[in-house]
Amino acid sequence: MPNYFGYRIDTSNREFFQKELQKHKRLRQGWGYDPGQDLRNMTVNEGASRNRSMFKVKQGDILLVPGLCSPDTVAIVRATQDFATGYRFEIDPTLKDFGHIFPAEYVTEFRRHNSLVGKLKASLRTPMRFWSLNDFAETIEKLIAAPRESLLEVKDYVDRYEEIEESVFDLFANEIKSKLYEKMYSQFSESEWEFALVHGLRKLYPHYKVERVGGKIEKDHGADIVIKIPSPLTYDESYYIIAIQVKDYTKVVGYGPIDQVSKADSYDEWENEQNKLLEKWVILTGCEKQLNLEFEQYAASKNVKVIWGNDLKELLYNIAMKANG
Repeated sequence: MPNYFGYRIDTSNREFFQKELQKHKRLRQGWGYDPGQDLRNMTVNEGASRNRSMFKVKQGDILLVPGLCSPDTVAIVRATQDFATGYRFEIDPTLKDFGHIFPAEYVTEFRRHNSLVGKLKASLRTPMRFWSLNDFAETIEKLIAAPRESLLEVKDYVDRYEEIEESVFDLFANEIKSKLYEKMYSQFSESEWEFALVHGLRKLYPHYKVERVGGKIEKDHGADIVIKIPSPLTYDESYYIIAIQVKDYTKVVGYGPIDQVSKADSYDEWENEQNKLLEKWVILTGCEKQLNLEFEQYAASKNVKVIWGNDLKELLYNIAMKANG
């Protein structure tokens, strides 16, 4: 049985992606403008490492690609090899990007508001570039089996309105991400980021407790923000804890933020019979990963995850899409 995934492209270069798939039977992907971004021997990141998750795609798996053929349709694509073995890296000489190549073939396409789509429609709006759609396997198989003409029928004015709206969001996604990050970065600095991120994370996760916990007690647990996820099987106030340290740093960073948030491991209030520390994170609002490879290695050794500047750009966009979606 195949697995099912969503796969988002740079729709500002739609014709290029469409030609690559239909003529050359391959999917391209961005953040592939430097030979050092070859996922098999990566020395330059700048976001390219996020494509490694695509190596889980096996021959026969199905990918849904919003906006590949037209702004208001979703293409269904089948992997013709395992992505891990069929992957190649060849930068397009004209566009100077999209070097990541995965083997695939076009199957069919459908309008987002086709009656068969159902609850799958909401998942197609996710801003991520690659995500699982296994929960919609039955729906996707029905779409594959349906006559192509029925999948492309033009619906009423409400559906057309929403299709236009969604296609515009897709088209300008990268520009929105950059502008949003630039505006946020110009407005917040130092500890202001803690307050801003608490506000944003509360919008993203309305059912979790998101609290700023910096201040005097920070010396005991090392976190600026904590996310408390309620335990689903208890009636008391038991939580899974995510501890976050926020630093408004740029360029090269010392190990201090990692050592700080690692104090959460021994903080009794977050690690006891009632609560469980789930993850530790450091958010570096203006840092680039490739300048801090030793920092990343040290973080991994302490079981600490890192959000770099480019990752924060994605997070802020996800918050905005969730709040206004």
